[in-house]
Amino acid sequence: MKLALAEELAGKLIERLGPACERIEVAGSVRRKRPEPHDLEFVLIPVMEDRAIDLFDTRPAPAVERVIVEMLVAGTMRWDSQVKRNGPRYKRLVHVDTAAIIELYFAHEANWGLHLAIRTGPGDFNRTCVSRIAWGGAMPLDMAMKDGFLWRRGVRLETPTEEKFFAEIGVPCWWPEMRTNERLLEFLKRRREGPVDMADLWRGDVEVNL
Repeated sequence: MKLALAEELAGKLIERLGPACERIEVAGSVRRKRPEPHDLEFVLIPVMEDRAIDLFDTRPAPAVERVIVEMLVAGTMRWDSQVKRNGPRYKRLVHVDTAAIIELYFAHEANWGLHLAIRTGPGDFNRTCVSRIAWGGAMPLDMAMKDGFLWRRGVRLETPTEEKFFAEIGVPCWWPEMRTNERLLEFLKRRREGPVDMADLWRGDVEVNL
């Protein structure tokens, strides 16, 4: 799928899902402005609504689940039959008209930045971010990712923004389209060699052969 078509579809889906979300943003290769995205990934915080479970009781449920059912009934979406995912934190569908894979990742205000950063990618960039420094990655030795959150010495950290997440692991918050594993590895190499001008690195003034 060409980027322009992917961005158009992403906009329509955000318009459809948006009223059922406190926050929603496209991530993945669309956010990184890749020429031909293979799928559309969204990070969202759902609005919770009361849902009847019998004649007398209700329970809180994500409003976005109701919108998904409406799209399934209308025939604009279907569940992915190859990779079946319909859990509380990750849902995978197919847009019927374009056959595009649609991935929905559920987050909280407290870990929004972490989820948006990780779901933006790319994959090898993510792996380096979460790998320990001792293994050539960026993650400090006293930190870890668990249950969708960043932890330091057993204490859960809040990462409401991407800037906060990257600051915690000591990595510049580059613009999404600038995020490559080559750039990150070059930064980590320079960091091991001595002080790094973070302002220059944030602007992308790292000479990397891409």
